[in-house]
Amino acid sequence: MSQADILKKPCPGCPFSRKTDPKYLKSRGEDVRRFIGQSVGPFLLPCHTFADKEDWPLDVERPQCVGAAMHRDLIGVADSLPEQLTRATGDAEEVFESSAAYMAYHDGCTVEEAVEKLDNYPVNRLFYDEIARCHRSGRKVKA
Repeated sequence: MSQADILKKPCPGCPFSRKTDPKYLKSRGEDVRRFIGQSVGPFLLPCHTFADKEDWPLDVERPQCVGAAMHRDLIGVADSLPEQLTRATGDAEEVFESSAAYMAYHDGCTVEEAVEKLDNYPVNRLFYDEIARCHRSGRKVKA
């Protein structure tokens, strides 16, 4: 897949794509709540297709996750994020239209159960957990 394609639609295996195997995140030891926390905040999310390429800098020049950009548009946070982050028009056939739908898909539960999980562990807490995780790892975060 070329960089031009990545700027138009989610790549194969994008965690935000409805076409990605729902077991993908767990197979990599990831928790969907981490991605939800990142999606609502000012986090630079590089496209994982380019994650292992040494020639891409770890900054806004690296191709960013268009699936996350589309999801951010659908959940209504894109316009409040820094302009350096990739923008894309959301398409609910390509990516998840809500954090609850995203969680339900990857956790194998109903949307109603995901809403209840998010009521008990709200999205803004996931955002703050992600900021804390970044600080512990030494990554710079601008909130």
